[in-house]
Amino acid sequence: MDRLKTFKWYFIIFASFFLVLWLLTEGVSWHPYKNLKYEIDFDSPALTISEAKGASNHGYIKGKITNDTSNIIDMGYIQFDFYDKEGTYLGTEFQELKNFNIGESNNVNINFDYNYQNVDAVKITIVDENKKREKDPFTNAVDVTIDTLNKMSPFLKILTVLFLVPIN
Repeated sequence: MDRLKTFKWYFIIFASFFLVLWLLTEGVSWHPYKNLKYEIDFDSPALTISEAKGASNHGYIKGKITNDTSNIIDMGYIQFDFYDKEGTYLGTEFQELKNFNIGESNNVNINFDYNYQNVDAVKITIVDENKKREKDPFTNAVDVTIDTLNKMSPFLKILTVLFLVPIN
């Protein structure tokens, strides 16, 4: 009988450990989406953005583009430049426009993940070639602010402070 009680306690401890671990994992990985500011730098073809949302480390842009010009667009790209709150360039994504007929409409879907942290604004342009701009390697090298620490869980705060404090 004692063995069964011991097993029961082991099961309760394991289940509670699993539950706490699951709750911490879900709490850390949950990111509320916010609306992104966007600027469309062209008039034609017509682009309408239906959703532009981002969290701290991922997001998406959805919309529709219509060729309202009098020409077929053989090859082109929609360029999305991502910026943070301070206006620092974070990176670029492209969506290809190939054999885009007159009056034709296509969906625009861009997902951005962990490459771009804290995206706040997007500048959208049409370009002829897929040319990525290089990010300045010294910009935001270690971007740990009090605001960032306040958003972290206590465990991550301790690890971050221990990692960043020099040890003699």
